[in-house]
Amino acid sequence: MIRPDFYPFPVKSKNDWLEQIHQDLKGKDFEKTLVKKVWGEISQQPIYHSEDLDSNPQPMTFHPPSQIPGLSPRLWFNAVSIYPSDSSIANKEILEVLQNGADALIIHASGNEDWEKILKDILLPYISLYILPEKNPREVRKTFFEYISTIELAATELQGGFLNSPFDEVFGSKIRLSESVKYFDSEFNNWKSYPNFSPLVLNFARYRNSGGTGIQELSYGFGELIEFMSSISDEKSTLQDVFSRIGIHSTVAGDHFPEIAKLKALRKIWAMIGAKFEIESNPSNLQLLVSTSTWSKSLIDKNTNLIRDSYEAISGILGGCNCIWVRPIQGRDASNLEKRVARNISSILKEESYLDKVMDPSAGSYYLEKLQKQIEDAVQNRIAEIENEGGWEKAFQERQIHQQIRAQRLKTQEAVSNSEISKIGANKFKAQGKLIDNLPAKDFSEEESELIETRATALLETQNHS
Repeated sequence: MIRPDFYPFPVKSKNDWLEQIHQDLKGKDFEKTLVKKVWGEISQQPIYHSEDLDSNPQPMTFHPPSQIPGLSPRLWFNAVSIYPSDSSIANKEILEVLQNGADALIIHASGNEDWEKILKDILLPYISLYILPEKNPREVRKTFFEYISTIELAATELQGGFLNSPFDEVFGSKIRLSESVKYFDSEFNNWKSYPNFSPLVLNFARYRNSGGTGIQELSYGFGELIEFMSSISDEKSTLQDVFSRIGIHSTVAGDHFPEIAKLKALRKIWAMIGAKFEIESNPSNLQLLVSTSTWSKSLIDKNTNLIRDSYEAISGILGGCNCIWVRPIQGRDASNLEKRVARNISSILKEESYLDKVMDPSAGSYYLEKLQKQIEDAVQNRIAEIENEGGWEKAFQERQIHQQIRAQRLKTQEAVSNSEISKIGANKFKAQGKLIDNLPAKDFSEEESELIETRATALLETQNHS
């Protein structure tokens, strides 16, 4: 036990610290000099104190304890993307990455996959498998279900899910949400025998990667969850089963500490929404896939993206992801080196930074605890506004979601273009001469009903290539 007089310093209140800060500012305006805005809504103070918290902070639990003795208290999967245009080549790549640090797969599917060849010799009980339908999503589901039904695999040993939801179907298409919800409701019955595989993973990341803030991401993402849960059977047993098996895909961009607080707030709000539907839900039971963001990356000075990937992965892990997906900026066209670096980030954070030794390392930080509570309050208020105005579907049909995301996107892109927001390598400390290594500019087009991934530096990139 530490003696009360072990630290021979008088206890200081928050007002004591603020008085000292005002003296040090020597007449400068406190708000203008030191107070910043997180996502344009939450005031970020220069200091935080125990007086800022309503109660003593407690660490969160991001998953149940492992049943395997000797493992670290904090566990997460390390996911890599696989593009199976050739089944044999894809299988070879999968075997290689699983032997070199990866233990989760994101398979980008189009509906004509030969699953038997792609997953040959893959020990599914020991990995997490996510299927991302890029084309023909219902055909992808059908063929994968047929494959899984024919192999010798205990139902509890299939882990992962489909990165696909009824809301993905209505963005950029003429499919009615009610029809899509009906189809996905039936999918839960099809996959009922596989309790650890999510038939539906909501794509919260869509809103962040297309230019929205972290608060908009959670608000509209949870709007989707509420819309879906309100549209299916109201039998309690059905609601409990469906809610517990819905996964969430979020993303982390360049706002390191706010992104940590955002992910922790996400778990808390998920449990709160479950309680509203009279569903027993513990924040640790949510299956949370977190990817590094495309929004935060830049085609200018491409190698700086490797640094961004690193601290975004740290945010994802400290924020409580169950699976981290470091996405190379060139995606399908990424070089072997870029893929390897992306795959190794998680391993380095585990084996060299020891982020797996403590369940919730950020617990107890006055700053993060206060920021998390502020994000929770802001998101709950926004959700209430969405519901009071008719819900997610009405906001989608009237394009309110699109208008707000696009307005925020343009505001940020203009701020980056004018150097009001710093982007290292893009508008600050730019490479010169032989060090210049930019990626080709990409055309961007978006249908009225779509929200397409883009970058905060997109406007600057256009100017750079003109």
